[in-house]
Amino acid sequence: MSQTSLTIIPPGQPGDRHLLICQHRSCRERGSALILQAFQRSSLPPRVLAIASPCQGQCHLGVTVRLVPTEVWYCQVTPADVPHICAALHQGDPLGHRNIANPVRAKLNPRIHPPGSLI
Repeated sequence: MSQTSLTIIPPGQPGDRHLLICQHRSCRERGSALILQAFQRSSLPPRVLAIASPCQGQCHLGVTVRLVPTEVWYCQVTPADVPHICAALHQGDPLGHRNIANPVRAKLNPRIHPPGSLI
């Protein structure tokens, strides 16, 4: 993981959460600009902001979306995943643990959230 990914401090107020949508070259090639727009136009919970980010060091699993400060990492995100991620955030379950059939679970980055882990 690059040092840049560890030092991102998004704008906002204390208590805000941010969805960082990677806009680096490989993620852009996979449609990250459309995913950023989809999140920005979606119904996110209060105090959750979707913003562009530089490379997060997970290029092989892009498009990468990272929820901070919670540190939930989603990978291979497509526009079709945006409503599911938004719903999970509204339910207070960004990891999709409450429902085994939750499609969000399949989008958890396996390097950050190994299968079978609680986080």
